[in-house]
Amino acid sequence: MEERIIFSAERIVKYYQNGETGVPVLSNISLKLKEREFVCILGPSGCGKSTLLRVLSSLEKADSGTIALDGNEITGPGPDRMLIFQEQDQLFHWLSTRSNIHLALGKTGTQSEQEREKQTTALLRQFGLQEAGDKFPHQLSGGMKQRAAIARSLAAGPRILFLDEPFSSLDAMTREHLQIFLLDLWKRRNLTLLFVTHDITEAALLSDRIIIMNAEGKLVKEVENTLSRPRDRDGTDLHKFTAVLRQELSHNPGL
Repeated sequence: MEERIIFSAERIVKYYQNGETGVPVLSNISLKLKEREFVCILGPSGCGKSTLLRVLSSLEKADSGTIALDGNEITGPGPDRMLIFQEQDQLFHWLSTRSNIHLALGKTGTQSEQEREKQTTALLRQFGLQEAGDKFPHQLSGGMKQRAAIARSLAAGPRILFLDEPFSSLDAMTREHLQIFLLDLWKRRNLTLLFVTHDITEAALLSDRIIIMNAEGKLVKEVENTLSRPRDRDGTDLHKFTAVLRQELSHNPGL
């Protein structure tokens, strides 16, 4: 059975001012996300991918266009959509890992203090952060910081998670471990994910569908990823699919 559309963006346009001239960053972008879908946006550095995620999560305003959840127009940020940045310093540096997660649970306002403590402990365990609960961000590795940032975001109970190249600054081994971790999390929690990357193999490994963005801030192509799961990053099928993606990107300047 085909999953229903839960999130849509229609004709999004965004300009940045350069003196008296408006420079287009996002050019008439429209997209839809299905429930429990894993979508990657693949494009060159500087093409507006991060700006797009900030607009979709309502951290920035578009100059025109609309976004909607379940058909209802969205006008501001909300706990139903959370954004994970590529920077590793997303946690509040004056709070422990446990307190960062606990604070996000407190924003929901629907649980008692005892319930929040119980859920915080459960999230620390699920994310492999049991031993890091009392540590502060500067005491965590890059991979642990990103896991803690995702745990804090999920504590708010989002339906959609936007991820802006969250593993790009990590070493190769940590990045591969967190890719597997994210896939498991996506399946267990039935999340809808929109993941930005300029890594072709990462997009092929993770996604159900890949949207290609060009250097002019336009979405120019969609590619369905029909590879069966779980996927072997060293397998022939994945290598063949990355070759298909490279061919699609051959007309995309800057990648």
